[in-house]
Amino acid sequence: MDYIKIPVPNFRFEDVIKRRANDFIEFYLSKSILQGIYKGYRGNEKDTLSHIQDEWSKFSSSDGFIFVSTLLNHILEIESSEIAKSKSQLEAITKSKNLDIEFISVIIEYQPLLDSIKYQLYTLAEKSGFRFSADSFQLTEIASLNTKIDSILDSLETLKAGQEVVYNHIDELKEEFSSLKTDYILGKKKWHQRAAGVVATYSGTLVADSLFDPVKPLIHDLLSSTGTDVVQRLLDIK
Repeated sequence: MDYIKIPVPNFRFEDVIKRRANDFIEFYLSKSILQGIYKGYRGNEKDTLSHIQDEWSKFSSSDGFIFVSTLLNHILEIESSEIAKSKSQLEAITKSKNLDIEFISVIIEYQPLLDSIKYQLYTLAEKSGFRFSADSFQLTEIASLNTKIDSILDSLETLKAGQEVVYNHIDELKEEFSSLKTDYILGKKKWHQRAAGVVATYSGTLVADSLFDPVKPLIHDLLSSTGTDVVQRLLDIK
């Protein structure tokens, strides 16, 4: 009997699913959310939720979870940044005693749409076999970690100036740290393990070249809860 041979994939399935998820975010989801943020308009909420459900149903359980987690991390990142921005603007408006009723209504209308989308995504994640626990990140924790990661990315970008020799190393580091912002769905323990793994992988480069000295304290700050002594040894911080 002849067997049909299928070549081993030369790509990662996860990357394909994430690209499809990012396309969905760019061409559909972001439009709906941005309307809620900047126009005080929740749009057709049922259509949005139905569209998410339809896209999720095209995947297997494991692939569907990757799709949902990509969307959910995007939503959480938007929420942490936009709500902070909205609160800051609202405080400025309130202090000036120039109450902008229309702007306040935008904030009030915006949150229910996000909550509905998050509920849908968490529900689909559970249907995909994921179970949430106390190990999950809180929104405030995600916002704090995102701020620290952004500081690392900014510092790495600054280091690139006039350093053509290490361009590739810096770009690789930026990509790795940036990817941590989409992995909060893993939970605290696995996320910190992954973050520590990134540092371990590049510790040789980080330690060997003094160019990276300015960024090491920022990395240490990001991973301090992972185990300070371990991170100190990896980064050779005295």
